Amino acid sequence: MNSTTLLINKLRDLGAILRPPTTPSSIADVQRRLGCSFPQGVSEFYNSCDGTIGATTEHLWDFFSLEQVLDRTQTRRAAFTQFTTYDGEIIHFGDLLCFCDVLIDAPTYMFCGNPDDRRFGFFYADQGGQGWFVADSFDAFVQVFVAENSEILLNTNG
Repeated sequence: MNSTTLLINKLRDLGAILRPPTTPSSIADVQRRLGCSFPQGVSEFYNSCDGTIGATTEHLWDFFSLEQVLDRTQTRRAAFTQFTTYDGEIIHFGDLLCFCDVLIDAPTYMFCGNPDDRRFGFFYADQGGQGWFVADSFDAFVQVFVAENSEILLNTNG
């Protein structure tokens, strides 16, 4: 079972209502407008579903539609110029895209969308310009999410 199928199955287990798949041209448009690229797994996710409709019934996870990715990312970029991990790593916010979050003041999970950056495809948890590293790929993010979806709400790295 691939990571996208695994994620979608877990979202359904958590009570998610999935949006219909988007189109490759919609994905390309969002990437163009944000000046970034989606790693393979993220593109595959949006080719399978356009995020969730609202949050899951358990743990209140909200996986963003492409429209929300665009809106949330632009809002974050307007508020912050850089993202700093708790261990001091700095990433330009122009290289990050919002992917999902947990309601009730929990982090927004983002990925690096700059294919020229060594961290392309890495996932981070953002709590207002600061946060922590979560996973080094979409596949690793899905594995963490599926195994620990309620625990990754908290920074276990520091």
